[in-house]
Amino acid sequence: MRFVSTEVNIVHGNIENMRRKSIDIEDRLAEDFVIPFTQLPIPEDAPPEIPRLIGKSKQGHTEIQISKSSTKQIIRYDGDYLENWDICEKYIISKIDSIYKILDSIINKKYLFVGIITNMMIENENAKQFMVDKFINSENIERIEELSTRVAFINNDRFYTNIKLSSIKADIGDKKISQSKIVDAIGINLDVNDRYNINMKKGHQSSVDSAKAALEISSDIIKNKINAILENGVIKL
Repeated sequence: MRFVSTEVNIVHGNIENMRRKSIDIEDRLAEDFVIPFTQLPIPEDAPPEIPRLIGKSKQGHTEIQISKSSTKQIIRYDGDYLENWDICEKYIISKIDSIYKILDSIINKKYLFVGIITNMMIENENAKQFMVDKFINSENIERIEELSTRVAFINNDRFYTNIKLSSIKADIGDKKISQSKIVDAIGINLDVNDRYNINMKKGHQSSVDSAKAALEISSDIIKNKINAILENGVIKL
């Protein structure tokens, strides 16, 4: 299995005085990120979900997008990380810890929900037929260009867990030397979030512990269940 990327999406109360607070955010991320961040020329009264600040880590693996009402970290993997979830998980935890420490003081811990979205792939030269055989089980489908299936579960009365499997074409070439190599593969999109609590529990507050719990669920599925799902054609958690 090859790990492509992980997004940590935090939806929170509005950050007031965004331009002034952006200086503090940059200062506290200066050790790991290129400073200054890109400040987008967004009017103060524009919708709060539009990103105002965009930054990139010094090693180029992480991008951070900050709007008034959400903070997103996009982590892209290469090298040893491509096939080792343990070191991916450790890196994600470090990014969760650092951003929540900053946000805690800016929004007074007013978090609505958090989602951890991980994209993976497994090379398969017969990806489309594999999807048909394992998840459609029908002989009445011909000339398929792309096929996907998606299911959603509820974990521990707290988290939505969404799994999407797709036949894809993926570029696994070395981006550092602009080398391209297109392969057929099974794409796996795993989204674990605590949005369920907003819908079902009045007054729910998300937290850094919610983010880590979502990551823990993700890791359990990645380590212990994805292979069985693909082998048996049964999506069961």
